[in-house]
Amino acid sequence: MGKVFVPVAADFPQISGLRNVGSIITDLLDYVGGADRPESQARARRALAETVRAFNGMAWRFNRRTHDITFVNDTSDYALHATTRDVWKVMLVDSSSRLVDDVEFVPYEDFLRYDRTTVSPVLIPNDYTLFNTFNEGNIKFLPRIGSGTFQYPTATIFYHKRIDVPISDEDVISVPIEVETAIVRQAAALLVARVRSFEEAARARADARDITLGVQRE
Repeated sequence: MGKVFVPVAADFPQISGLRNVGSIITDLLDYVGGADRPESQARARRALAETVRAFNGMAWRFNRRTHDITFVNDTSDYALHATTRDVWKVMLVDSSSRLVDDVEFVPYEDFLRYDRTTVSPVLIPNDYTLFNTFNEGNIKFLPRIGSGTFQYPTATIFYHKRIDVPISDEDVISVPIEVETAIVRQAAALLVARVRSFEEAARARADARDITLGVQRE
């Protein structure tokens, strides 16, 4: 008997339950008051933005992305996607778009120990290296790539992107709802620390820490 697969009804990414920034600001000001004062709203927005930036200190699994690079004759250096935070895996892809083999990472300092330019060019790279992803956004394949017909014409770059810092009140922070909760609690702790007593700030930090550790473990 044949199998029938029913598609999942949920939309992806799963952002339908997320609050927009305006709603988050209102919730944050429940902790410290001042919802009707522009200076309090501005302080809450700064705390939220700072917290999102702090969460980008971690490479989150939900922010994994892929980017395909098509090999070009006599070209070993290629541009990464503009949103790349870090590269965590590279694989070769055959002409049928199937992932077939890993390309191993070589630290740039090890690459500098020997001169790859003296090696005969290849059509299947063995390694890749990254010099400065933030500043240059390039990936280099090794040994240097020559010309001919590529058995594996494409490489898939697996990378993490950062959480986007929201700009307007209509924006949502595109993260799982559990992570949104942790971001808001951390922003609230930061806000409380700026305007309330030491004891209140300590309690808010402890609450936010527990929730954040939970989503980090997951």
